[in-house]
Amino acid sequence: MSVGYNYKLDPFPYFSFDAQSVSTHKSDTVINDRIGGGEMTATGVTIANETLGKSYTFANSLTAFSSADEIQYTVPENRYLNYFLNLNGCAAFVTFNNTSLLSADAQNARRQTPFSFGTDTNLGGWNFERFKINSSYGLRVKFDQDGTYGFTRSFGDVALNEVVQLGFQIRDNNLLLYKNGALVSTTSVSSKTLTPANFTAYPGRKLGIGASDGRIYGFIGKVFNATWWNTSLTDQQIKLFYNQTISRYS
Repeated sequence: MSVGYNYKLDPFPYFSFDAQSVSTHKSDTVINDRIGGGEMTATGVTIANETLGKSYTFANSLTAFSSADEIQYTVPENRYLNYFLNLNGCAAFVTFNNTSLLSADAQNARRQTPFSFGTDTNLGGWNFERFKINSSYGLRVKFDQDGTYGFTRSFGDVALNEVVQLGFQIRDNNLLLYKNGALVSTTSVSSKTLTPANFTAYPGRKLGIGASDGRIYGFIGKVFNATWWNTSLTDQQIKLFYNQTISRYS
């Protein structure tokens, strides 16, 4: 059962969190999220302070983060590789509202991360994140040859107290960044290679909503929707997804 919307998009997301879905908030351990006539089950999800509404609120401190205020999906081994960057095609989008900036007293390492997989120190990891008090958001991605932390591409400034959707995909050997359904950046990845860390060596990799890796990657604000596809999308599909998603929060 869902509340107040008719959501349709082909292809069906591999993972989707939506704060308006009743079933998303059934329990702390299982998500049964019905979207567009399909259904999936995600195990190992922690949902703190269960609520139902248009958004899920993360009320972290301005100077420090609570690692409990997050939603984390521990990816099972049989799905592990489906959440890494995929040079053959993948996509991720998150719709959120930043309600506070970190204070000047926050540690330099602090960042706000509404949606991520793994950490940027592991091969294949990706994070949407904003460092400390800077208003710009970036996408940090990790390819084999990009060193410990990979490289970052900027989405530009994101205003406080406004709903915004950020996204990226890999398509046709390019890393494409989107803001509110529109393409904002293109980076060739044709020379990149990718060998995701194996599950045995790096067990317990998490898909994080509101956090990525413990305390330093917390988030202050509201997350409405977070999605991951293990295939690329057309620009028309991305615009449709933005229009269908954002219309529910205006």
